[in-house]
Amino acid sequence: MVKGMKSISEKREALRKEQKVREIQELKLKKKRKKIENF
Repeated sequence: MVKGMKSISEKREALRKEQKVREIQELKLKKKRKKIENF
C-alpha cells in the first residue's frame, strides 16, 4: 500500500512539473509572437 501511494504522489508531482513546463513554454511562445507582431 505504501509503495502504491508513493507512486501515485510521484505521478502527481511529475504531472505538475509537466504542466509548469508547458505553461512556461506557452508564455515564451506568446512573448515571441508579440515581438514578431511588433515588427
